[in-house]
Amino acid sequence: MHLRFRQSWILLSCSSCLALVILFPPGLQAQAAPVAYDLAYGSVIIDDCGLCGRERVEASLTGTMTVTPVPSEGDSEEYRLSDIHFECSDCPEGLTYSIRGEGLFKLLPDRDISLDLTVNGFPGTFLLPTQSSSVQGVWPGIDATVNDFTYTLRIIAAPTVPLVRYELMEGDIAGSSGTILDATCLPHRSIPLKGTFLLGRMSSGQDFETYRIDSIDWQSTLTDGNYQVRGHGTLLDHQFGRFMSLHIVTVHRHNRHSVEEWKD
Repeated sequence: MHLRFRQSWILLSCSSCLALVILFPPGLQAQAAPVAYDLAYGSVIIDDCGLCGRERVEASLTGTMTVTPVPSEGDSEEYRLSDIHFECSDCPEGLTYSIRGEGLFKLLPDRDISLDLTVNGFPGTFLLPTQSSSVQGVWPGIDATVNDFTYTLRIIAAPTVPLVRYELMEGDIAGSSGTILDATCLPHRSIPLKGTFLLGRMSSGQDFETYRIDSIDWQSTLTDGNYQVRGHGTLLDHQFGRFMSLHIVTVHRHNRHSVEEWKD
């Protein structure tokens, strides 16, 4: 799958949430002060309690946390996650999920995360599900899936920064201009898009700037194909070029396609 965005090409893989590392700017170690983070689109809680006598529940999460560098030696780089305060934003009727706690995120040498949380007041330790699992996302963004015996959390978070609304250049297939989704795994191969997203600068250095892409809300302009695209991502503006990482979900009627894409 490809996305032509302002006449540039972005490669898309039609698979579920593949691991992706592009290029990592320096971390937050140079910043001694804590950094406020908030959850992005795609953060969810999955309640799969087989003994509770109810069906599996998946609900979106919103919330905040604080990320603080931990003094370390050598090549290690760690961060304390504190003031975790997540809530369910679209809970099914009669259910609520209130998540509190703290944890530790290891950036180097290997990415890892562990969280001590309470869900509705009940404590649990949340870890990566397998030894082969890892924390994704373009740093300083964080994208991790952790679980305990009952709950699975998909935590997609980034520094809280001012966000500016951008509007897509509307796609025009005949003129081969604007934003066009080329999708071999969807009924329509070429899909002209319109819509908006939010963009905000997360960090900067001598030769790079890292931007947060949030609240992707795109729609097709086709009269016979109702496509919706939702998601989030990261843009790295480097002296060697621009690199973009997006996690998007494409919905066509009742079909959902979860894809990870990148440009280099």
